[in-house]
Amino acid sequence: MKTKITLLFLLFFPILLKAEPMKVETIDLFQPIKTKIKRYTLDNGLKIIFMQNGTTPTVALYWKILAGSSDETKENAGIAHMLEHMLFKGTKVVGTIDYDREKKYLDLLDRWYHKLDALVEQYNQSDEQKKKELEKSIEKLKKRIQIIEEEVKKFQISEEDSIIYSIQGQRGYNAYTSEDVTNYQIELPSNRIEVWARLESDRVKNSVFREFYTERNVVAEERRMRVENNPMGYLYEKFIEAIYEGHPYGYPTIGPMENILRFKKEQAVEFYKNYYRPDNTVIAVVGNFDEDLTLRIIKKYFGDWEKPNYPIPRNKTNKIEHKNVHIMLEKEGSPIQLIAWKKPNFPSEDNLKLEILADILSGRPDTRLYKKIIEEQKLASQISIYTSEPGERYENLFLFLIYPNLSNLKNKNDHQEIKDLYNKIQQSILDELNHIAQNGIEENELKRVKETYLTNFFKKMRSNAYLADILTYYELIYGDYNIVFDYYNKIEEITSQDIQNVIKKYFKPELIYKAELYPKK
Repeated sequence: MKTKITLLFLLFFPILLKAEPMKVETIDLFQPIKTKIKRYTLDNGLKIIFMQNGTTPTVALYWKILAGSSDETKENAGIAHMLEHMLFKGTKVVGTIDYDREKKYLDLLDRWYHKLDALVEQYNQSDEQKKKELEKSIEKLKKRIQIIEEEVKKFQISEEDSIIYSIQGQRGYNAYTSEDVTNYQIELPSNRIEVWARLESDRVKNSVFREFYTERNVVAEERRMRVENNPMGYLYEKFIEAIYEGHPYGYPTIGPMENILRFKKEQAVEFYKNYYRPDNTVIAVVGNFDEDLTLRIIKKYFGDWEKPNYPIPRNKTNKIEHKNVHIMLEKEGSPIQLIAWKKPNFPSEDNLKLEILADILSGRPDTRLYKKIIEEQKLASQISIYTSEPGERYENLFLFLIYPNLSNLKNKNDHQEIKDLYNKIQQSILDELNHIAQNGIEENELKRVKETYLTNFFKKMRSNAYLADILTYYELIYGDYNIVFDYYNKIEEITSQDIQNVIKKYFKPELIYKAELYPKK
């Protein structure tokens, strides 16, 4: 897509000032970036993206698997996130001083934890008399497990990969699991790429899932922090589950507590075999590096990663039919309101128009809802808008997150007063949407929002890590990283009428989804 060059473009890419003035008016906004990017595909299906960026001899190294919570089932929901934890626990050569001897203890622990889980399950379903009998067996088995865990530690080197990377000068060594993907990332000096390739290729081919059963407790604690003891996390999870019931997005990424505490290593191994495969993976190397040498290194370490001879399992996905969703929960903490409408996901052109609408409405003190609901009406203390919840593989939500302003209430714990406040906020949002739908956006306001939107995108692209993240993400989900650049190139074409049309199309009052948190009585 071609677009007229702007001052913003000249600001971030001054090298183009050398061009003749009459020849730059229709330059593709992202052409200077695209020319720096190369893509390769190995025989086993592994995709590799290279991008030269910056002068400092450092690189961002990202690799993504097209597997997240939307690839799970009710029975194994949360296993993708659990597996992410496992891949930091080492392999047959990393994290151990003698794997052959260690494995005997690991196998014994697997058997005993299976037995312990069965006893705990039996205990939970028994009467009081039977529970007393089982308690003795459970405690006895726990003591045996503790003894074996102490023995197996003698062969283990905790966080050896982190130690190695720290010695090499790492930055940002981390991972994340979302509804759509699982990502592993790091930044290193360019002359340490082979260290990365050796460690990461070993990780994807030879992880042994040590400490699996103790790690369940770590993930359970993470869930308590992020969901059980977090009012926002708790409300959001219930909200998404209600909207996406029966859909791949209906499973929480971290998994329900009952799953986490009963995960079996076999479930993680199965997910690992099904999804951690070269034809389901994209690697990005972004920075200042020797491309020929790096390609040889990646081929050396990842080229023998075998591609299974069966297709990648994918959940069947139907369009979500609209249903009335109005969640009302009580929980300790500040009241929170969620309002959402269903919308098309990236790369729909309507999605881009809705992203611009989000920036018109909220995000800065000069936006419409900030001025109206926070400053003038004083109904809320904070309003945020998210345009791709819960993910971008499937149709998603235009989501308002609102923290109501309770300062004018007579009783800040009175549910009826809070409910009335929620209704006022909702109506104020609907009124503003209707006002824009009927009257449109002034050209100056729309121009300012679009320029700010592009400016923020270009600022983020100064980061090698950000570039590596988006290149792997869009290449993996949509099959071509160029789609993101083509998408942003269309911003200048968006008109006030486009914004009016998407409001009328998607923001119908009868299609609203709502969730409200009330203080616990």
